[in-house]
Amino acid sequence: MQNDLTRGSVFNTIVRFSLPYFAAYFLQTFYGLADLFITGQFNGADAITAVSGGSQIMHFVTVVIVGLSVGATVMIGHAVGMKSRSVRSQAQSKSDERIGRIIGNTVTVFTAAALVMTLVLLFSARMIIRIMQVPPEAEEGMQIYLMICFAGIPFITAYNVIAAVFRGLGDSRTPMIFVAVACMLNIGLDYLFIGGFSMGAAGAALGTIIAQTVSVLIALLWIARKNSGIRMTRRDLVPEYDLRYRLSADYDWCIKVLKRSPLNSYAGDEPIISYLADGMTTRHHRASLWERYRIMCQHYGTLPATLAHLSFIPRYLKRRFGSSANNQ
Repeated sequence: MQNDLTRGSVFNTIVRFSLPYFAAYFLQTFYGLADLFITGQFNGADAITAVSGGSQIMHFVTVVIVGLSVGATVMIGHAVGMKSRSVRSQAQSKSDERIGRIIGNTVTVFTAAALVMTLVLLFSARMIIRIMQVPPEAEEGMQIYLMICFAGIPFITAYNVIAAVFRGLGDSRTPMIFVAVACMLNIGLDYLFIGGFSMGAAGAALGTIIAQTVSVLIALLWIARKNSGIRMTRRDLVPEYDLRYRLSADYDWCIKVLKRSPLNSYAGDEPIISYLADGMTTRHHRASLWERYRIMCQHYGTLPATLAHLSFIPRYLKRRFGSSANNQ
């Protein structure tokens, strides 16, 4: 549900929005505190050390994800504010489309980022433990804790993306409810896994990830069944064309897609597009070339793009004069 934050008392609006935000962030931090407290009731110093070190790493990861998601909150909030100021229904419809594109692109970017972060951290768990100089008796428990938590990073990211979208729509209370339910579930699962099943640090990590997963599922069900104001289509998941480019918007779009591809793999050795020919207008050939140069500068920097273009000169001369010599 979209809340209009542009009307009424500024102070009251800030208080109503910020207090649930603060409470939700505190509850996210409370995951690690609950794990540590319950582990200390049933286990020794080695398990406590493992959970303590592991929860610090996960707190750092969570802070990074929350910080990155603020960008989505700001962009969605800006689009919602423009919609609130619009009088005509056509302008409001365009604002809804823009909100959908922002949400879709946010989902795409954070999905790719979560997968990359998960793989990198899973392979770096042992190195992180060595850097932190964990006592030998706690190394195994901390590694298990980190591996389980790192495997659950997509769910942690998913919750924070959903929370960012709700906050961008002006609703900071609903994400607080999601994380409050997850926090209570985490405490119950900790007592079950650590106290009941004697799983130690592994039980603490498993309880945290299951609770996060449940919070994401609850949020998705809420979005599906309630009038949340979140509208998104499959088209919103792909990068949009940059309409500033009149002649080569497709070229800019292709680069964006390839840069977001995890592998940047190509089929065979053939280039996907010929820079000097494919997809280029014949009526405005020179203007299209100049536009493609500006696109390359935007994506890769002016100096690298210029040097790459200079490499075209010998190839062009060779093709030009080589073909002339063959014709003679």
